[in-house]
Amino acid sequence: MTGERWGFAVFAGLVLVLLVSGCTETNPSQQTIGRDAFVQLSFMEPPILGKDVNLVMHVKVFTDYNDGEFGINLSSNFITVDCNPVWKADLLDDEERNFTCIVRAIKKGYSEISGYAASDILPESECPSKTYRCARKIGGTEVYVYVDEDSAIVSDNPESYGCQNAQTTEEVKNCMRISSVSQ
Repeated sequence: MTGERWGFAVFAGLVLVLLVSGCTETNPSQQTIGRDAFVQLSFMEPPILGKDVNLVMHVKVFTDYNDGEFGINLSSNFITVDCNPVWKADLLDDEERNFTCIVRAIKKGYSEISGYAASDILPESECPSKTYRCARKIGGTEVYVYVDEDSAIVSDNPESYGCQNAQTTEEVKNCMRISSVSQ
């Protein structure tokens, strides 16, 4: 077998192994920043203005998270009703956990909400970021929310961030519905 054919055979074999092992494209609602943890945010019902709703952060870690910190960052359009949005916990490799927070939308409009998992946290003096925790192990995600008096749209598509530039409520709703995961 020539070197060129042999290289193709190895490549084809690897592709076959990946397909058989179930390696597929990541579901768009399962965004992950970092590779040490999977983090997903979900509202249990639409976060309509003034209504208390459960916001669940699902975390699965792919390495031990000793003294782990898990948190939700709300925009100024939301408040916590019943929770401290930062939890401390030890999670073992391949462990999953849900963290729940009751929140309320207090203003109409567009918001970005993020969730994160961090372990081996660095001191603030070594951290250039003001948005995320600096850590040796980290994972995170965002959801984008448009809240109105009687409806809400939640999207996990970062392209919906551009929807905040729409001029009217209808334009925002139409823009976000393109990638909406719940209404």
